[in-house]
Amino acid sequence: MQRRSSIPLLIGALAICLAQSAVAEDTSQPFTDHDLARLLDNHTRGVIYLWSPHMSYSVRGAAEAQRVVDGLGLVSVLLLDPHAEPALVASVRRSHRLPDSATRRMRASALWDIGATQHYPTVVVFASGRLDAQMLPGYTPPGDLRAYIRQRLQDF
Repeated sequence: MQRRSSIPLLIGALAICLAQSAVAEDTSQPFTDHDLARLLDNHTRGVIYLWSPHMSYSVRGAAEAQRVVDGLGLVSVLLLDPHAEPALVASVRRSHRLPDSATRRMRASALWDIGATQHYPTVVVFASGRLDAQMLPGYTPPGDLRAYIRQRLQDF
């Protein structure tokens, strides 16, 4: 008898958790292979920065990377860890003043295929319609990041 009466409580708790998660879920469209193809077709050179709110250096580096890339006159795209907790994403985005566009979840299989989601942050340079398979995982200070991007673009 005791087990039957606890089932409704468990179902109720599960419903509350699901409802709270749904409220925190972001509404931005994921970044897909179609978006990646359009990015590569429309921009000759740029940088994709994959970040996760679960990794503090990843968060710290997001705004820095965007400033470095913008300073080089390149297109910068911030993409979110596809498995990031929605409530944490919202909190980190607000507290670090990241743009709304930084909450687009990475769903492009081409980026998965080259291992871009193995670590956060990861920097992927692109030029001439293709991705650089030599990615830069881990936080990199702005000066070193600038030098890395310049070097990778020379190699294209």
